[in-house]
Amino acid sequence: MRYLYCQVNELALALFMISAFTLAAVGTLKASYRFLPGLRFEPGSSDFGQIYGGAVGSIFALVFALVIVAVWQNYDKVSSIVDQEANALHNLYQNLEGYPPEFRDPIRAELKAYVRQVIDKEWTRITDGDQDPETNRMIAHLGLAFTTYKPAALGDLPLHQQQLQQLALCRSLRHDRIEGGETYLDASMWISLGMGSLILLAFSCLLNMGSLRQHHLMHATLGASLGLVFFLLLVYNYPFLGPGAISPAPLRMLLERFWV
Repeated sequence: MRYLYCQVNELALALFMISAFTLAAVGTLKASYRFLPGLRFEPGSSDFGQIYGGAVGSIFALVFALVIVAVWQNYDKVSSIVDQEANALHNLYQNLEGYPPEFRDPIRAELKAYVRQVIDKEWTRITDGDQDPETNRMIAHLGLAFTTYKPAALGDLPLHQQQLQQLALCRSLRHDRIEGGETYLDASMWISLGMGSLILLAFSCLLNMGSLRQHHLMHATLGASLGLVFFLLLVYNYPFLGPGAISPAPLRMLLERFWV
């Protein structure tokens, strides 16, 4: 299932989710007409049922809206972290121009190797919140090289201190990127959203409408809307997985354009 989710594109996933929820909504309505006809609102109380139905729908619409906004903000935050990490690494690389060649050239080579390791190895592991041991070793070695370096002149000290701060920023952003790779919504939230959708669909089945065709059409539209909501949740809940996965393009651009 995870493999299929990673291979499908956004349009295919959206069509699948909308179709699945639409079929589920229509199937639920047909089952209620066949097996639970006595639970439907009487013609005289149908207006009150529609009022309560609107209240129930508004409550769940507000909940879904808040959850989608929170998931999107987290996704946007993680994407911004990737851009910031690339900028921090680029600044670290560029500021090495003020160091002597015997220190500058090996460190620049290590920075390139570190970025390649992040792109090729670590990027496939952060979907589970895991760290790559080799990447840890490489960033630790860079930190050791900078902390043990002694500036030759007093005027070089401010640049070196700035480099130490920049390296600390790179470490912090890498940690935030790895933490952001985990799923944002936990099992309790998924259960709550799923149960809320079932309650909304079940309550909509109890409304008494004059036309069965219109009832099917409205229920199918409700199912399609829920499918679209869950599509957005699936895409943005996994920042580094699936059709909306954040790519390492900012880091790859360092190797292909800026650090050539």
